[in-house]
Amino acid sequence: MEYETDQAWMYGLRNVLNVLPTGGGKSIIVSKRISSGFNAGLVQAVMAHRNELVSQMSEHIAREGVSHKIIGSQNTITQITKKHRTLFNGQCFISPSAKTAVVGVDTMMARKNDLEKWASQLDRWILDEAHHALQKNKWGKAIAMFKNAHGMGVTATPCRADGNGLSRETDGVFDTMVIGPSMRWLIDNDYLADYELVCPRSDLSVSEEDVSSDGDWSHKTMRKAVKKSPSIIGDTVENYCKYAYGRKAIVFATDVETAGEIAKKFNEWGVRAAALSGKTPATIRDKYTEEFKAGRIQVLVNVDLFDEGFDVPSCDVVIMARPTASLGKYRQMVGRALRYIPGKVALIIDQVSNIVRHGYPDKETIWSLGRAEKRSRGEIDPDAIPLTECDQCSRPYERFRTHCPHCGAEKPLPEPKDRSIKIVEGDLVLLTREELAKMRAKTVLDSAADMAKKVGKATGNGIAAKAAANRQIERITAHKELTEVIAQWAGIETQRGLNDREMQRKFYHIFGMDVCTALDATRPRSEMESLCSAVKKAWRI
Repeated sequence: MEYETDQAWMYGLRNVLNVLPTGGGKSIIVSKRISSGFNAGLVQAVMAHRNELVSQMSEHIAREGVSHKIIGSQNTITQITKKHRTLFNGQCFISPSAKTAVVGVDTMMARKNDLEKWASQLDRWILDEAHHALQKNKWGKAIAMFKNAHGMGVTATPCRADGNGLSRETDGVFDTMVIGPSMRWLIDNDYLADYELVCPRSDLSVSEEDVSSDGDWSHKTMRKAVKKSPSIIGDTVENYCKYAYGRKAIVFATDVETAGEIAKKFNEWGVRAAALSGKTPATIRDKYTEEFKAGRIQVLVNVDLFDEGFDVPSCDVVIMARPTASLGKYRQMVGRALRYIPGKVALIIDQVSNIVRHGYPDKETIWSLGRAEKRSRGEIDPDAIPLTECDQCSRPYERFRTHCPHCGAEKPLPEPKDRSIKIVEGDLVLLTREELAKMRAKTVLDSAADMAKKVGKATGNGIAAKAAANRQIERITAHKELTEVIAQWAGIETQRGLNDREMQRKFYHIFGMDVCTALDATRPRSEMESLCSAVKKAWRI
């Protein structure tokens, strides 16, 4: 990624976004880049947006032996100085005259008039959690102060819940993007821990219609949902004790009040826990996080605090007790448990169906700097297969499967509402003799010659008969092509290991109809052609 970033700068692309999954080494990339700039005598700055992240970035570049100044409150400088002396045997790498700086975005904005001259002298800036940066928000305004510098952002999730783009041409500040290895590659090559999933049922319910303009549910909306849920607080503690007792866990809660209630319930059950949020004083946050790292606290319950940049490799459990409509936030939450330790297998406990909403954490994603693509009506995404949870083992799997791939339990089918043909999630539940006769009739097409005879006999018009014959030829051709394309699709899915029934169900979930309906020869030719194109596009046939 370093080479690609240097090449982009060399070709005149000013701001480059580096993308690497949570836990994949973004802090190392930043610290190595800062170290090389330090050795080259560059004036440079690293920006972060919370005290914890400012402190963490200072620690990372200190490990590279880089002297730097902290642009922040005196309290922040004092806390980081104390941390340096603890970590580095009494040595501190903070120097007020250093050319390298670590700065909080809020400080940049609060001291804009004082810092503008310094910012204009920078050669390079680096922004942590760079998916926040838009031209019109505080991150973008801070970046605009670095008028003569090249920029590099790092993030695990180059997407925003509000749909805004990160490119300079849309809403953001970046000119190009460099994408590193995928999460699955990092897991398979021992850079991230592998994981297991469990999805116990919950009575917490939020409506998709209540998602706010920023693309996620508000704390107020989620708090209302918690009040309607008699068990979400107790469920969180019970699920920890059932699936992860004694392990180090981070719980993501809906709001500050609920976080406090969950932590209280943990302590009542004899599990040491603490609740933290952005409203918690920095000294208290530091105290509890250090106790968590040391193992004196087993569970940290937080509200929008540890979904970015929180690095505790010994944490191996994440409990999602808050739903999110944001793919980025979901990936960030899961990533807290994936820091690598040899032999570690993380556990993700999802009580609120985030996995069902967004898919498996290591699902391949095609990132873009543009605005979030809104699929046109009817456009197919073959990877958007809904998940379901197993009634026996509570683990998630693709809804079209007939058996749980984890424990082998068969998925029960809903009972049909009537005694005629009923298709439930792609399964043909019941076929009467009458319905079978109708289906057989629908698979038979009159030949073009027969159709011409019928029309000619009925109208006595040869031109009309010829036109009818041509239309029938077009219908037969469209049906034949659709049949062949669906056969190719079936071959692809067979190679992937699906049985016939699972293929039928998968087709239903993607296209909204079963295969029999798709191959109904009496359907309009335009519908057959449209479906044929959709299947081709979805599977690149």
